[in-house]
Amino acid sequence: MKMVLIWVVVCLAVCATGVAEEAPNVLVNGQFETDLSGWTTEGTVALSATAPLEGKNSLQLGPGAAAVHQEYRIGGSRIVWFGAHLKADASVTGYVRAQCYAADGKRVLDLRQSFDPEKAKAKEGTETGLYFKTQAKTIKLVVSIEKEAGKGTLCVDDAKLIDYDRDRKPTLAPMCNLQEYLQPIWKGNTVYNETVLLVSENGKPAQGTLLYTPSRILSVRDYSLKQIFREEIDYILEGKVLTCTKDSRLPTVKDSSLPQADRMDFPWYDIAGKHVVVTYTHNDRWGGRFSVVGQDIYRTRCSR
Repeated sequence: MKMVLIWVVVCLAVCATGVAEEAPNVLVNGQFETDLSGWTTEGTVALSATAPLEGKNSLQLGPGAAAVHQEYRIGGSRIVWFGAHLKADASVTGYVRAQCYAADGKRVLDLRQSFDPEKAKAKEGTETGLYFKTQAKTIKLVVSIEKEAGKGTLCVDDAKLIDYDRDRKPTLAPMCNLQEYLQPIWKGNTVYNETVLLVSENGKPAQGTLLYTPSRILSVRDYSLKQIFREEIDYILEGKVLTCTKDSRLPTVKDSSLPQADRMDFPWYDIAGKHVVVTYTHNDRWGGRFSVVGQDIYRTRCSR
């Protein structure tokens, strides 16, 4: 088993390496060969031809606090890698950094990765990077290489930003109407796809209770949303209670199948996929309580 796991990890590493080699570097002037075009600088920043890590020149940060930044326009949730080849004096500390910003200018993600000081002071230096997924609301990614205050210098070369999803075609389109699903349950008079588990107790017809009393049932479907059930044929509605008919096709569970206190049960084995999904209109008013945190409202208790 251990050998199989090792083989899988090795294969994944090889695949990831292949992707990184084929994917383009979207940074401007990541090699620092002739100038600092594409970068915004802070502190003491210069090009150095003395013992460059790669090519003719390397970037030198410091002495003192110093940094270089670059912006990249990016839409939504994307898998990216940002890093650079670094070499530092023994006393130097610093890191690579990635910050995601939303359309309103708010920072929604801030990641940093410090370099290994022992590896960084070696003659060949070390590669340090961040492999992550941008926050869903991201429209701008700011990447930087930063040296903290203090003596010594940090040498930088071969900076790369790989956007693995840059050319990916959307394949995970939502299978439902997100606006309907995100509508707060305490607002409006339509409930979309409320899930209900129909339970048969002591051999009686299976029943399930809805959150509100429907004024009109729009649809009752199985959990996959593919099969449609009919009132009077598959179920009857009394108040907010759905009851299965004698020849009902609705999925149900028996009370004896539910988790029991006197034995170790795994309830998802018994009821997974056996809920029905109900869409309906109602005239009821919400009777629960809320707590307000900032501008977000969270449901803390539901009264039925």
